[in-house]
Amino acid sequence: MKAFNLLKIVAFKQKFSLSQFQVGRSYFCSQKSSVAPQVIKINTDIQNAQQNLRTKKDDPQAHYELGNIYIQNGMKTQAQQCYSKALELDPNFWQAYYELAISQLQEGLKEEALKNFKNALNINPQQLDVIANIQSIYYDKGMFQEALAYSQRYLQVFDDQSSQIKQKDIRNKAYSMIHAEISKSYFQMGYLEEAKLSLQTSLQYDISNAEAFNSLHYLYGTMGVYNEVHQFNTKAVQNNPQNIQLLRLLAQQYSAFGADQEALKYQLEIVRIQPNNFESQFNLAKLYQLMGKQEEAISAYLRALEINQQSHIANYNLAKIYEKKGMKNEANNYYLQVIKIDPQGIEERINLADAYRKLGMLEEAKQQYLKVIQINPKQTKVYYCLGNLYYDQGMKKEAEQFYHKAYLTI
Repeated sequence: MKAFNLLKIVAFKQKFSLSQFQVGRSYFCSQKSSVAPQVIKINTDIQNAQQNLRTKKDDPQAHYELGNIYIQNGMKTQAQQCYSKALELDPNFWQAYYELAISQLQEGLKEEALKNFKNALNINPQQLDVIANIQSIYYDKGMFQEALAYSQRYLQVFDDQSSQIKQKDIRNKAYSMIHAEISKSYFQMGYLEEAKLSLQTSLQYDISNAEAFNSLHYLYGTMGVYNEVHQFNTKAVQNNPQNIQLLRLLAQQYSAFGADQEALKYQLEIVRIQPNNFESQFNLAKLYQLMGKQEEAISAYLRALEINQQSHIANYNLAKIYEKKGMKNEANNYYLQVIKIDPQGIEERINLADAYRKLGMLEEAKQQYLKVIQINPKQTKVYYCLGNLYYDQGMKKEAEQFYHKAYLTI
């Protein structure tokens, strides 16, 4: 289980920020503009900041701002020197500690980063992003007791600040993710009951939290309390009968455990709620196909294609079903559709060529095999197929040429 960054959850995934957050800047941005203007701008920004610094040598803010510009342009060593100078001038400059720690963390210097994150937190104990980074470092180091303590501290600070988030659903999603994070440290320390309670709390805030949902079901299995799984699922659906995300999670969960009939029950309910949704019809078709119910799968795929004719995978799956049923002409039609959607698709062309060959349509098969080689000349199997095709036609010289090419690509 790998920890995820609480800051990213709250500040980015949920698309809100509290006034205390210092998260306006991206450390990994890459512009797609032309190189020359970009280089000019970089040089200009640095020169301007350096010029500003000449008149403000004793101003920690000036050193800090130059460090930020260096960071934005990947110049970590120079940035760290600037942050260190800012801290020399102002030991209470928590932002400089934070930025220095971030740059150290990017270089894999976890111990140094941890020290500076803690320095920042000592100065400003309400910084959620700082707490999140400390928690993440401890978790990655396998120090789960410490990771748990900082996850819980994060929750306490978030409680104090959450009133600033006006949208209840966003606030609940954040709480859900925080409690899911807390559960991970409990689980790693073997406190399964505490982990279960944390996950249940997470899902009370947001039943659609897929990570918490799947983790709770995994935990139920680990603890051997299978009766609780059914009870939880039944209650969840009773309380959220129209929640499509929940129904999808249940269908996926039961399908993964081989309980196809239970999965089908939830998938059919999804289709009943949103019959004109491509994903719902497609997932139903896939489940039918997995269960070996070919006719039902065909019907569901056709309904999906009525919604989205350009679905590569739906056309491809239909072709495979028809091929399995021995309906070669129908299979070919859908393989052709797939190729129209994705002209560079290699596997689809090979399947179509194989189907043509079985139907005795050798010239059509040959054209598809040759097209595959144009797309990717290193297709050993295709050279062999072409060799066999020519051999069957009595054209032994041509067959030998393709067998030789096949040998060369091995």
